[in-house]
Amino acid sequence: IAGLPLGYLADRTRRVTLLAGIISVWSGLTAVASFATHFMHLLLLRGVIGAAEPGSTPTNLSILSDYFKDKRSTAIGIYMMGAQLGTLVGFALTGIVAAQFGWRAALLAAGVPGLFLVVILLLTVREPMRASNQKPVSFFAGLREIGANKVLVHLIAATTIANVVAPGISMWLPSLLMRAGGQDIGWTGLAIAFTTAPIGIIGTLMAGALTEKIGVTNPARMTRL
Repeated sequence: IAGLPLGYLADRTRRVTLLAGIISVWSGLTAVASFATHFMHLLLLRGVIGAAEPGSTPTNLSILSDYFKDKRSTAIGIYMMGAQLGTLVGFALTGIVAAQFGWRAALLAAGVPGLFLVVILLLTVREPMRASNQKPVSFFAGLREIGANKVLVHLIAATTIANVVAPGISMWLPSLLMRAGGQDIGWTGLAIAFTTAPIGIIGTLMAGALTEKIGVTNPARMTRL
């Protein structure tokens, strides 16, 4: 629900500022969640964090598309690698912290660094000039334009199906390893970090580079890849 209006804002506002605000919300509230005293506190905070997160990808992709017009696939592959690096560092770090100091400290360790990254973002990334001078269409006109593009509709459907599976695995894998495997939270964090993340990093970098090469003469090959 929140991803659509945030993507709409990314077409109309200063994207670097919007991105800084989005990261501030989810990082800050992750840290605030360490002070929760009730399940409802965690539920509400997680809801707001979950509403902020979808705004990062459309905003980031818009910025990258304007910065790297001729190397978009490679740039996006490197950007997507960030999620895998986040898994590597996040699971490894928070797993160890949680094992030693508890879940509250783990939430602080996960949230506070994001606030420092916001400062770095604002100091180092300039707002690029938009590639298109076309005036943005209305929200519903944009949806109609998307609906009329069969290729895009198929890509959205495929991504949706894939994302039905991926979060389910990531949410329940730690519990499975701890409950069925009898491992502690520190070992579990390290196991997930150093198995899924390195493979994901290789996959995203290869996909970006390959897409750049095979899509020059025949764009349909990118979809097949």
